[in-house]
Amino acid sequence: AAGRFEDAETVLRELINFFGDSPLLPEAYTELAEVLDDRGRRDEAVQLATQAAVRFKDDPRVLRHTADMLRRAGEFRAAADMYEQAESAGASDAAVLLAAAQANESAGRTYDALGQYERLLALYPGSPQTIEANIASASILYRQGQTSEALRRLENLALTAQDQPHQ
Repeated sequence: AAGRFEDAETVLRELINFFGDSPLLPEAYTELAEVLDDRGRRDEAVQLATQAAVRFKDDPRVLRHTADMLRRAGEFRAAADMYEQAESAGASDAAVLLAAAQANESAGRTYDALGQYERLLALYPGSPQTIEANIASASILYRQGQTSEALRRLENLALTAQDQPHQ
């Protein structure tokens, strides 16, 4: 928080190296990856996050963080797959599904993206992410030539958003 990234990196590396059985280890890995990224060492940060995902394959926070790092690095296909692993490990919420769908869409996997948008809409109908999911899914449907369905979704979204702050 004080901007002393070099000191933070040193302390986090010591924690990882000397306290290999600490329950704080997953958090130390994610924090160290963030510090490395903040210092302009994104490739090293992604590599560390990926190692953490292998080591802590059942920790949804680590998997989600790794997916976020991969997405920032432009590795959309790997990010989408990692978001799916995070969801399977227990990171089940609308934000994870939205991020997975967006990563799949960025990777050119529109069929998978549309399926995830649909799951988000079905599982989390009242979440703030439904607005973005509706717009994105309508956009995909429009690009696929399903203009009527795309317009129907947007009209329904406009009706449900009436007199709401996000209208």
